[in-house]
Amino acid sequence: MTKDEEIRMINEKLKDFWDYCEERQREERIIAEMKIKG
Repeated sequence: MTKDEEIRMINEKLKDFWDYCEERQREERIIAEMKIKG
């Protein structure tokens, strides 16, 4: 595996991780809003 391929793989994993984090944050915010509104 070349250095470029390695970097590309890491970047894709990071992107997946960030997408996951953003998704979780959105869910947390929705849950928090529901709790506030009761």
